[in-house]
Amino acid sequence: TQLEITQSEVQQQNKELHYLATRDPMTNCLNRRSFNEQFEVAFKAAKDNNEELSCIMADIDHFKLVNDNYGHGVGDEIIILLADILHANTRKIDIVGRYGGEEFCIVLPGIPIDEAVSVAERIRLRVKDDSINSYPDGPNITASLGVSSIFDHAVDPAELNNQADSALYVAKESGRNKVISWTPEQAIPEDSQPTPASEQVPDESLSDNEQKEVTPSSDGEVQRLKVQIKHLQEMASKFSEELQHKQNYDSLTGLPNQTLFYDRIAQAINRGHRYNYLAAVLTVDIDLFSQLNNTLGRTGGDLLLKRLADRINGILRDTDGVALFSSESDDPMVSRLGADEFGILLTDLSSRETATWIIKRLFDTLLQPVDIEDKKVFIQCNVGISLYPDDADSPEDLLQHSMTAKQHAKQMHDQNNFQFYDIKMQELSIKQMHLETDLRRAIKNEEWVLYYQPQMNIETGRIKGVEALIRWNHPEKGIVTPFEFIEFAEQRGFIIPIGEWVLKQACIQGKEWIDNGITDLMIAVNLSAVQLQLTNFANTVLKILDETKFPPRSLELEVTETMLLDKAGTAINTLKRLHSRGIKISIDDFGTGYSSLNYLKHLPIDTLKIDRGFIIDILTDDFDKNIVNTIITMAHGMNLKVIAEGVETQPQLDLLSEMSCDEIQGYLLSKPEPAEEITPLLKKSEISFTLTEN
Repeated sequence: TQLEITQSEVQQQNKELHYLATRDPMTNCLNRRSFNEQFEVAFKAAKDNNEELSCIMADIDHFKLVNDNYGHGVGDEIIILLADILHANTRKIDIVGRYGGEEFCIVLPGIPIDEAVSVAERIRLRVKDDSINSYPDGPNITASLGVSSIFDHAVDPAELNNQADSALYVAKESGRNKVISWTPEQAIPEDSQPTPASEQVPDESLSDNEQKEVTPSSDGEVQRLKVQIKHLQEMASKFSEELQHKQNYDSLTGLPNQTLFYDRIAQAINRGHRYNYLAAVLTVDIDLFSQLNNTLGRTGGDLLLKRLADRINGILRDTDGVALFSSESDDPMVSRLGADEFGILLTDLSSRETATWIIKRLFDTLLQPVDIEDKKVFIQCNVGISLYPDDADSPEDLLQHSMTAKQHAKQMHDQNNFQFYDIKMQELSIKQMHLETDLRRAIKNEEWVLYYQPQMNIETGRIKGVEALIRWNHPEKGIVTPFEFIEFAEQRGFIIPIGEWVLKQACIQGKEWIDNGITDLMIAVNLSAVQLQLTNFANTVLKILDETKFPPRSLELEVTETMLLDKAGTAINTLKRLHSRGIKISIDDFGTGYSSLNYLKHLPIDTLKIDRGFIIDILTDDFDKNIVNTIITMAHGMNLKVIAEGVETQPQLDLLSEMSCDEIQGYLLSKPEPAEEITPLLKKSEISFTLTEN
């Protein structure tokens, strides 16, 4: 009705007005009032639950000079640049606000100060790099950042913010373009404040006349001032040393942090250039550390990191008499780069084989069990390596390439891998970065379309079902097949919203076919292993069936053998619950995985689908022919239906009919088509194939 439309428009306008009221119009960050409100909520939640909460203050260095020399237009562009960098390097749950002018504040719920410093360091480096790319002729922009943690005993958001602001002040006063974390020493101690004359206590051992004669020029007073000055200088020196150490070293492991690591890489590059030596940057990633941390507790996780750091250092110190480094080389350096990541710098190498030798020693040592609180903890790790000058000639690129190589090592099926960087990895990483951006947009805009491939009952010649197959209607590339994006979507977790969309649209289409008189039709939908790992997946399926009014008996969910074996408990329980509601379950690509009759006996399945790889050569390869015949006989013995995939010729159909296969699917019937093009085929009472007589 018009009233409902008007109400909807008013609600939408209210949302837009609320958004505008809470945002800074230039940067799209929260304005100060809205930021403070959300900061209060996050701070209270962290206090109540004794959880981590960190605060970052960020400020553009020498911003007034930028405005004076390049104009306010450029100044505004730089403020927007910093805001974009802050958004790109924070999560959705983080709070990003423009505090005023060129100053911003970020609140990171659940993030300890070490990780917050890493986030701040990443922002600092990104500001420097992006400004150079955006303004090659100037200005050269840098940013200073101060970091504070709720566990530094801040009593309210204002104090936590002031602590971060104090750290920011130290960063600016100590040279700018730095990240400084707040420490209690940054607060001005009361005992270092000069005592007002009105509060000075007179020396009772002196007479009134003698006290009148004591002036700042007296020898005793001068000596006292000298002692006080020396004391203050010692305090300042000690504070400076502590500040320098905190700035350059990880507080948990005592290892150099990323800032110092960058500096040492730069020194290694200069040395390598001068003496024609190789240098190697290694990144070591501890697999599943978050799970280990949850199992061991935070204290146990911290102890594990310390033990691993000690082991890595021990490997590099003990060369077993092998001449790994030149006599003039610097010691190898170990750094903690992140929560579960270490960096290693090897300098003055004669060949890449030297780095390989060290990595093998690294694996030999790290794979030994670690004793944590009477438990033996086994870890797996992956290593990426980049070399100077082969791969890059800057600290940033060497470290980035090393991390890229590490990611490729993690994607290999085996555990405990190492990979040297090559340019193809970078090209693939860039391609994947673009793919991730496109997938995010595709999910938001629902750029998907379903194609359907029919399945025919061999005995009756009637279409008994269709398999729903997703396609990506890319705005630039056109129709994209799932082979180009599904595996990546599974790795990134995008398969969850994509899979939910597929299931819902298939049910909507199935209900439309039922309403148009096509009633005896099964719709098969493929599931991902990621979906089966979700504890609420069964609820999601049942909710979609309820919303679309599609009967459960007409839905078939396809899974693979590997999915069931990898996550047997969770997957089987989920499938049993769905099967009890009348939903059919089939095993796709049967025979290509780890087939187990014992598993088949316990699974709630109705259908086996024989992989097309066995069908292609079934007429010429006796091995494939015997396998297919055995699968059909076994399935029928277990009261299971059999569908042969990839059937493309009449002779293949004839042979499958002789073997008593139940149904076929493949190009002999139809290639996958959109719903509107497949519907006429579904309305036919039967498909006219003539089976060859024996």
